[in-house]
Amino acid sequence: MVNRGRPSRDCQPCKIRKLRCDLQRGRCGQCCRASIACFGWPDPDVLIIRDETMSTQRKVLARANIRAIGTSHRRQSPELSSGASVPRYISIASSSSAPTPISDPHGIQAFSFEEEPQLQETTFSASKGVGRVAYEERSIPTSLSFSWEVRARSAFFSYYIFGFSRSHDALTHLYTASSATSVLSAAVDAAALAFLAKHHQVPGYVPINPAPGSSELIRLTSSSYITAIKLMSAIVDTALAPQVGAFSGKRNGAAFEDATFQAVLLLDLCEKLACVTLRPDGKRISHDHTNNSNSSGSRPWLSHLRGALDLVRVRGLKGRYSSSTARRLTARLVMTLVISCGVSGVHVPQELEELRMGLLPYLSTPPLSEDPGNSSIWNKDEAKVEPKFAVTSLVVGVVNLAADIQQGSLPPGDLIRRSNELDNGFMDLESELPSSWQFERKFSESGFPVVYAGYYDIYTDHFVTQVRNVIRSMRLLLFELMWKRCPDQKNVDDYQTEISEVVDGLCGDICAAVPQFVWLQARSENCVPFTPLQLLQCYTLLSPLYIAGKLSTHVTMRAWIISTLHYMADSGGLMAAKSVAEILETHDDVSYWQVYAMLGSYAFAA
Repeated sequence: MVNRGRPSRDCQPCKIRKLRCDLQRGRCGQCCRASIACFGWPDPDVLIIRDETMSTQRKVLARANIRAIGTSHRRQSPELSSGASVPRYISIASSSSAPTPISDPHGIQAFSFEEEPQLQETTFSASKGVGRVAYEERSIPTSLSFSWEVRARSAFFSYYIFGFSRSHDALTHLYTASSATSVLSAAVDAAALAFLAKHHQVPGYVPINPAPGSSELIRLTSSSYITAIKLMSAIVDTALAPQVGAFSGKRNGAAFEDATFQAVLLLDLCEKLACVTLRPDGKRISHDHTNNSNSSGSRPWLSHLRGALDLVRVRGLKGRYSSSTARRLTARLVMTLVISCGVSGVHVPQELEELRMGLLPYLSTPPLSEDPGNSSIWNKDEAKVEPKFAVTSLVVGVVNLAADIQQGSLPPGDLIRRSNELDNGFMDLESELPSSWQFERKFSESGFPVVYAGYYDIYTDHFVTQVRNVIRSMRLLLFELMWKRCPDQKNVDDYQTEISEVVDGLCGDICAAVPQFVWLQARSENCVPFTPLQLLQCYTLLSPLYIAGKLSTHVTMRAWIISTLHYMADSGGLMAAKSVAEILETHDDVSYWQVYAMLGSYAFAA
């Protein structure tokens, strides 16, 4: 570390104009009077220490090279040793060539310059005289290198926010309006670095020997995450503290901002990205465990979402639904918390049910009503709600049913009744979906290994495909619960053949959704190896393919699923598919929620 002196707190325009800055937050008085842009004064805690290790190392090596070159030229030049005068030579490098774009392994465009030698004049002392020339050959850098933070933000917004996700539409304008030192900016950096780190190391797969640069990415991700956590903790502690004094209304103002709410959701996303290949309790996934999790393991998995619920309480009824942005963020919280409860094997909190019910009038036309006594029953009017949010209401019933079974408090008869009600609800929902959510079935000639049974389905986009596969996966999960928990029940035994046909039909529909993302002839944008967006799209297929391969009664379908997963890994570069294929090949008892958690939960869901 090198002491570079005390950093100035003045803003940059005042430094350039050599004025004394009055250090006003946002915009100083001098810049206001001059009508120029002011970037605010920097945080001393950020500037007080700077890591100059690499810079110092370069300077020391440069001085060592100069001394070494001087010594070698004194030995080789008798004229210099005799003190003779030598003309001074200055080499001028040829004109620089225009930069040309090159591909970057992380999708960030850099610019390449042709490497040209350049001679630098070096002065050194000769015996009883001054040597005038020695040539040190250097090379111009071959590319413009961006920092990991810049690469991460570019990849995160380009591929994840704008290209893949449909759940973070409020982030763009919130992030644009936030300052560089805000909790939202810190949360964006943490989530972006975690996203890039997982793609750098291959999502869902932790290599024994990490790729070059991985350790730096992980260190930066951890640092950004800790910074965001500290900022968020200060906001939450202030908001929950007793409000006393005349300025109490200003103390928890940040807790009411949508940007703070968005930051909590991003921190949870960062944690899910960091937990890829981990169980909800933080351990590596073990194929010897069939339970989803335990009560102690669910606490870290739900920590950020419980904090988001605390912010919802502070915001009150008006803050929850005051704007379209607030409603979208609240709906996002409901969906993610329901999924996290399913992964953790716990009941959905009643408070979350109240939030979901409060959102229904805003997400439907006209306003809807549900049976308050049994929210798992599907009301046909709710088909007018956004389909993904409507599916969430039924997933709540599946999660609560699985939690009751895990606690051992549900008789077999009640399990069958509730499962049938939920299954009928999913079927009614599918029948009420708009035409844009339906698929177009196409038939192909036999012999294509990536097409099962000679046909495949084309959907509007990967988001519609994912939601339709969620419906199929939840129905398959209900059938699995009935088979495992009620194998001797007459109702199950009488309809065994019919249930098997339904299961195989659902598995076939999941298989038919695969070729549109992996087969080169299905879409013009498909490539081998997969593009970054194509990798994310194929990632949404892994969990449905797992439960389809696990429950299918057709040996050929199961073999096709395993073969397709290996194709995604070997040809497409999606190594997480290889992990799922290995589980199907060797372990059939790993639960659907465990595999879903291993793959990053909702982190790789649109």
